[in-house]
Amino acid sequence: MSECVSKEFIENGIVRDRADFDLSKIFENEVIYEVIRIREGIPVFLHDHYQRLVNSASLNGNKLLYGFDELKGQILKLIELSDIVEGNIKISLKYSESYTGCLVYYVDAQYPGPEMYVNGVKGILYYAERRNPVIKIFNHKLRSSIYNKLIQTNAYEALLVNRNGYITEGSRSNIFFIKDNEIITAPDDCVLGGITRKKILAIIKNEEFNIDFRCLHIDELGTVDSLFMTGTSPDVLPFKEIENYSYTIENDMLNLITGKYKSLIDFHLRKFNK
Repeated sequence: MSECVSKEFIENGIVRDRADFDLSKIFENEVIYEVIRIREGIPVFLHDHYQRLVNSASLNGNKLLYGFDELKGQILKLIELSDIVEGNIKISLKYSESYTGCLVYYVDAQYPGPEMYVNGVKGILYYAERRNPVIKIFNHKLRSSIYNKLIQTNAYEALLVNRNGYITEGSRSNIFFIKDNEIITAPDDCVLGGITRKKILAIIKNEEFNIDFRCLHIDELGTVDSLFMTGTSPDVLPFKEIENYSYTIENDMLNLITGKYKSLIDFHLRKFNK
């Protein structure tokens, strides 16, 4: 089954039919990528995603194949062709001897239901470390292993734990803990700096909340009041339980952050210039 869910995709600036989509170009070896949320036909925080692509490519010893305006044009073209105004577009960059190129295409987007935001979701611990956490590189083997574990445990997200017992991030999200009116989240050099995380950190700073940049040890999970994940698809989503621990969903700091982030999204949609 193709990862591309739209009738067309764009490869190296050329519009192609989904029947020509080659999975080997995104699954063989490591691929730098970004997933961008499309709301009301608008790519949310596009400039932030582009800048992270530039950084990921640079840290991996490569240059981006397209400038911002070129990539923006390809994304808007795909939105126009597919007529999908609510979904996720993935940009995959591969640099190898066999193939170097850029693919832009819609992927299956599974968003949390309204009840998940109200009741929270279940999480599990998964012992794994990314080789280079600050670069957004697709690791098919790790992703498949985590996905199978989530299905087996009926959980929504896995919190990655390193060899020393510290929680770094989620398998597809960033993690924030709330403990005694203080927010705890991993330092920037330990995680992939998510775009949603970046916006949440700005909100926390603006609200002058206390924040401690450190990785929480698994032995501290029982002392946490609330925790939530951030990401392109879930936005700001609270956990109700991790392993055998339960957490409060109705938290004043969490509710304020969620409301501020929703307002930021609305502002971005109004101001986006096509």
